[in-house]
Amino acid sequence: MPIIQYCWDNQINVAVPVSNFEDGTLKNAELRPNTGLKKTQHNIAEPIDPIWKNNSAIDLVITPLLAFDIRGYRVGYGKGFYDRFFVSLRQEPKKIGLSLFDPCKAIEDIADHDMPLTHCVTPQKIYIF
Repeated sequence: MPIIQYCWDNQINVAVPVSNFEDGTLKNAELRPNTGLKKTQHNIAEPIDPIWKNNSAIDLVITPLLAFDIRGYRVGYGKGFYDRFFVSLRQEPKKIGLSLFDPCKAIEDIADHDMPLTHCVTPQKIYIF
C-alpha cells in the first residue's frame, strides 16, 4: 500500500491485476483512492466494479516473488500468471521485483516461457539485470 499511496500522491496512474484462475490470465483494473475493493476466494483484494485498462498503458510492473537469482529470474507462486502477462504486453515494461532477501546464485528449473525481471529491490540493494 505505501507504493500505491506514493503513486497517487505523485499523480502516477495505478492498475492492479485481476486474476482469472480458469485460464491463468491477468487483466488490468484501474485503482484510485476511492475504488471499492473486495476479497476473492483466494484472499486477493480486487476492484468491485473494475475499470479495465489496456495492456499498452502498462510501462512498469511490480511483480510478486518468493526468490530471485542473479540473472533476474524469479520464483513466483507457481501459476505462471505474470510470465503469461509479460508475453501479452506489446512493449517491454520494467519488471521490478521486491524481495526481503538477496538473490540466490541460480534458479535451476527455468523454463522457456519464464521472463526475467529488469530490476529487483531488496533492503540493501537495487539489482539491475
